[in-house]
Amino acid sequence: MHPTARPLTVHLIPHSHTDLGYTSPRPEVARAHADFLREVVRACRSSPTYRWQMENFWQLEQFLGTAGSEEIDELAALLRTGQVGGSASYLNLTEIIDATTLDTVTARATDWFAAHARPLRTALTADINGYSWGYADILDRHGVRQLFSSIHTHHGLAPDGRDQRAFWWEGPTGGRVLAWVAPHYQLGNDLGFCPRGAMSYTIRDAHDRDGASASAQMRQDRMTDYLEELAGRDYPYSVVPALISGAASDNAPPDVALTEAVRDWNAQHPDGVQVRLSTADEFFDALRREPAFGDLPTERGDWTDWWADGVASTPRELRIARDAQRRLERSEALAAVTGADISSETAEARQQLALYAEHTWGHSHSVLMPWLTDVVAQDVAKTSVAAQAHAAATAALTRARAAADETFLPPRARPLRYRAVNTSSSTLRMLRLHIDDWLFTRHGTEPVAYHDGAVLRSQSRTVPRGVELLVELELGPGSEAVVEVREEPRRADRIAGVDRVADVSIDTADEHILEGARARLVLDPARGIVEVTDPATGRSILRGSGRAPFAAVHSRWQSGSDPVGPRMTSGRNRTPAQAQVTVADVIGARVTARGPIAGRAELQLDLPGFEHFLIEVECSMIEPLLNVSVRFRAAGGWAAENLLLPLPFGPEGEGTLWVEKTGALLRPAIDQIHGTLQDYLLLQRGFVQEAGGYAVAVATPDTPLIALGGIDHRAIRLHTGPDQEANQRELAAWAVNTTWETNFRADVSGFHEFRFHVTWGEMSVTDALEHVSALADGAETFRIGS
Repeated sequence: MHPTARPLTVHLIPHSHTDLGYTSPRPEVARAHADFLREVVRACRSSPTYRWQMENFWQLEQFLGTAGSEEIDELAALLRTGQVGGSASYLNLTEIIDATTLDTVTARATDWFAAHARPLRTALTADINGYSWGYADILDRHGVRQLFSSIHTHHGLAPDGRDQRAFWWEGPTGGRVLAWVAPHYQLGNDLGFCPRGAMSYTIRDAHDRDGASASAQMRQDRMTDYLEELAGRDYPYSVVPALISGAASDNAPPDVALTEAVRDWNAQHPDGVQVRLSTADEFFDALRREPAFGDLPTERGDWTDWWADGVASTPRELRIARDAQRRLERSEALAAVTGADISSETAEARQQLALYAEHTWGHSHSVLMPWLTDVVAQDVAKTSVAAQAHAAATAALTRARAAADETFLPPRARPLRYRAVNTSSSTLRMLRLHIDDWLFTRHGTEPVAYHDGAVLRSQSRTVPRGVELLVELELGPGSEAVVEVREEPRRADRIAGVDRVADVSIDTADEHILEGARARLVLDPARGIVEVTDPATGRSILRGSGRAPFAAVHSRWQSGSDPVGPRMTSGRNRTPAQAQVTVADVIGARVTARGPIAGRAELQLDLPGFEHFLIEVECSMIEPLLNVSVRFRAAGGWAAENLLLPLPFGPEGEGTLWVEKTGALLRPAIDQIHGTLQDYLLLQRGFVQEAGGYAVAVATPDTPLIALGGIDHRAIRLHTGPDQEANQRELAAWAVNTTWETNFRADVSGFHEFRFHVTWGEMSVTDALEHVSALADGAETFRIGS
């Protein structure tokens, strides 16, 4: 090991932190960043020592969309010489972004730089505290070899709580990037080098009482103290970076006056620590020349992001964005079959999904003053992005279906004809058809399905704007079929009198037991779902003896007249000690329907602050499958709150939890970077509990945020190495979260629905996740011409 090296050169890296909607509406932010780059070009023209680091490619896109060819050429020349640094990150993104979209926007950045400037080597991010493991492979695949991560330690931490350090981050398929963990993205402002942007956010000392006004004395005191602190923790390099903004704000403008502060420092310290304006690339180049560089450790695993829980502050918008992502995936799969050109719709959908994944959920005063027009406008803007993504994905799906002869016109002849296309890699045995209510007009009839002239087992029920018809028909991967639907007299399962009220059932089965082809559910009117077993094997698919599935756990803490203070001082624990934690009471559970394709049960819950808390369980009579819908109305309020829905699904005994994150399948508490968060994470399609080749898979289309170990008040535990016990902690969907004092939505009142899909059997983890996703989405079904 190399001895501690006293830092001799401080690389000040000027940049502007991008927050879309946090300080002002996105169009204003877009114009500001375009103007910032124009000012950067002027500053570089007048001062060869001036530097600027783009935080992300979105900033450059705003300039390219408004600049003339000469302006673009001049900026490109600065990028080629290295006076201005580029970044391969598109925005500061949460892990809600899917791997394909993340790959697409990363490629957009690297392709532009390769064509117009020079190949990108570095991705820079700020504020967010981590990345899905697959990001390392995506960066490496696009030739990006360096990641500069400027973390925010309020409500989050750097790995092990240690910043200003480097390691090699290796992805699941072997991609490698050199990662630097930097402190807060305005450390240079705290050090006093920005005349109009001094602050005391991370450094608290006697200069606070001066309003953090920049001065030579402030720079001297804080620089000395900070470098002494680094030396005290055995800092091994002679170079140290510090990001700096032109103002004490996010979306801050550049300030060429930085050059004067740097010139003044260097003149006063000719034989001491030198300061230079730099880019991230220049810092990495200097780092690679350090003697201690050869001692870097390699970390394999997930860099779990503390910022992830923000998605649960906007649960309705999140659901729309997630549905847009699935529609887009289905449209691309169907277009591959039909040959439809959906490229423009796909590009628009992915752009909106990327914007939705940007880490700003609300305005800076979303909690303190939720009534402000600017706050409401940002709420609507975030909702609009999800809606635009959904509209574009729906347009793509519609175009792909049109190429497969979908029709919306009245049928010219009977029977109705529906096409079903299995675009998944799993065999499907049940189709779900939606029949518009205007297509059947004869009273006392129901739809009956036929294939190749033979009647199919089916059942129907009334749903909004039509009838849902469940049909038993096997479709292998990539196969398709045409189903005919005829209108025939209804088969009654209830007896009605002359009043036409069908309230006498001919079903004599126990209303607390629901049995399917591969499931036996036992319902307790006071405890909920107490048993789920597979009759074919006798195995239970419920783990442990903890809370029953979906038995909601709610935490709330009153804030009085101060909604911000309690949230701010809660630290990294989302449930402070004074919070009231309540578990919902089950007040009813019974079977509501039985049929040849599926049976259904309902559970009613009582939870203070919630109304109409209903859980509907659909059990397949064909294959191992449970479809669950959790619905309620939240009263909401100004107090911070959390809502968890326990998901104790999995094989009994010792097993392993696997989750799918962006671009990676991994084991929490096992496949993680040392010192990272273990308590919650963001999923893509869902998770799998596996033991001895037997897997239980759960798709979580509406609630990608999951919590491990509940949300009781406790000390946060960081990853210290593979921990099977931590991997097997109690797991729950984290459906609602308003615990941040800024940026999150303060109130999530209103109606909500969260869906889950569960399957099980002897299969690999990968196959289980593929299968439950295929079952959740089902085949593409649509009406075609007669």
